[in-house]
Amino acid sequence: MDLLVIPYPLIDPVALAIGPVSIRWYGLAYMAGILLGWLYARRLVSRPDLWGGKSPLTISQADDFLLWITLGIVVGGRVGFVLFYEPSYFWANPIEIPAVWNGGMSFHGGLLGVALVALTTNLLAAALALAGGLVYVFVYTMWLKRSTAQNIVIGGAAGAFPPLVGWAAATGSLSPLAWVLFAIVFFWTPPHFWALALLLSKQYSVAKIPMLPVVVGERRTRRSILFYTVLLFAISLVPLVWLGPIYAVAAIALGGAFLALAGRATRRRDGASAVVLFHYSLAYLALLFPAAALASVVRL
Repeated sequence: MDLLVIPYPLIDPVALAIGPVSIRWYGLAYMAGILLGWLYARRLVSRPDLWGGKSPLTISQADDFLLWITLGIVVGGRVGFVLFYEPSYFWANPIEIPAVWNGGMSFHGGLLGVALVALTTNLLAAALALAGGLVYVFVYTMWLKRSTAQNIVIGGAAGAFPPLVGWAAATGSLSPLAWVLFAIVFFWTPPHFWALALLLSKQYSVAKIPMLPVVVGERRTRRSILFYTVLLFAISLVPLVWLGPIYAVAAIALGGAFLALAGRATRRRDGASAVVLFHYSLAYLALLFPAAALASVVRL
């Protein structure tokens, strides 16, 4: 089956338009992530028994921290967009500068976010946040992406920094469990991204980007997906040492489904199996980490 005939779902990026204000799906995703993070942070700091008798933050401080994160994302991103992307336009149309709904999620906003993390938590968390951004921009995007078929394997480490940042922000240090969570995201990245790369191999070839399907072909790419999924499943079981049965059930169920879909994609070698695998990989991580968070709070 020719992968090019598989229609990619056409999704309008605008979820809701109210006059000149357009609310995009990715904006709603940011809002949902911030809201869930805020609720979970409040739950954690209200449990002093989780911190040896004294929480590192008060509920009020947790509220302030999430407020500054939100402001850093919105204001910092917009300032970077204005100053570094289209400055001449905004100097000529200054009334457009506050229109944050028209763009502005940028690396410069990320830098402001790092500064806020440093001010509101600790330097270790800020350094890790900065390191993740620098690895993504300079190591993966500017170097590895166009130079090696292993680009997503090595550069995927950038996407694995968030568990370290959150752990350092909450505790001021990094425990073995934090590094295991980092490893889970690291080994999740290749099967997740290669499933999408199978569908876009022609486009990557035209753009001269050496993604794995372009360099070694579809068959070896699917075998590599299965190999990394097996590694992911094994590593995802390690947190059982700390998190207990709730996490165990989630890790085994979610990982087993991931393995089954990766195996099916290896056998069938069609576009539909790659599409299903890609979308499931998104759900996998989105469900596994909340299960870990729940297991850390609810002990059986």
